[in-house]
Amino acid sequence: MQLLTGVELRLTKDAIVLLSGEISFLIERGQDNVGITSEDRVLGRNTVHMHGCNGVIVSGVTFYCMLSLDSCNNVRVDGCRIESYSRHPAVGLVDCADVMISGCSLRSGHGALCLCAYRLCENIIISGNYFGVADARAIVPGPSTAGPVRRVFA
Repeated sequence: MQLLTGVELRLTKDAIVLLSGEISFLIERGQDNVGITSEDRVLGRNTVHMHGCNGVIVSGVTFYCMLSLDSCNNVRVDGCRIESYSRHPAVGLVDCADVMISGCSLRSGHGALCLCAYRLCENIIISGNYFGVADARAIVPGPSTAGPVRRVFA
């Protein structure tokens, strides 16, 4: 499934989207003002991946897979429940800027929130979240981070 600029996937209460495959849901480079909002849940096996997007809103959704944001700007993730018990974190941010993650429940077998920078990851606000992690690491640096991670407020 793919979303384009200016499109919001709005799921009504009790809606279920079954996702499968290596990357379950993809929002590709260059899309602006895209969103996934719900009163209930999205089921996925591996990853919901957003790459190179600007103006992303993810609100009120339950994911049973990783939420991966790569090179995205102006991102808001709020009121979500994200559970990823595989080798992945609940949320992975790679080279993202101007991100707010608030009011979420993040559960993972690995660090719940992973910040990674090849070029730059900055201006990240993490507020009012619950972290449930098996390895007791709520926020972790990405294993291959080579660039700066700066202005992270938690």
